[in-house]
Amino acid sequence: MNGMAASFVKLACAGALLACQWPAMAQSIIDEGTRTMHALREEPHRAAVCVARNLDRHSSGFTSQIRQGTEPALVEIQVRAVEVAALAHFLLARQGSTAVIWTTPDRAGEREELVAAMLQGC
Repeated sequence: MNGMAASFVKLACAGALLACQWPAMAQSIIDEGTRTMHALREEPHRAAVCVARNLDRHSSGFTSQIRQGTEPALVEIQVRAVEVAALAHFLLARQGSTAVIWTTPDRAGEREELVAAMLQGC
């Protein structure tokens, strides 16, 4: 197997492992994290894209993964540095959407800054 094929296999296996671990990680954040709710002007899908774009621009190395949500959330975003740092669910609201954001306990010191960076302009 050449180097490129081996890299693809490793990436595919890592993606499959993450997909299997994601429900447990998400439930852990919901159970143990701090929850905040925010009214956004954009509908859920556009709000999720706005938040992901903000995280890409944020200077502290966070990445985001947009996923289809489970009811009542239409969309969700997993926010990571090395470990999962936050989980955001986007719900339909009369005017735009509501973002429900959970941050992990180890991010308590930077929670306000992280959430503000995520939501800026959304």
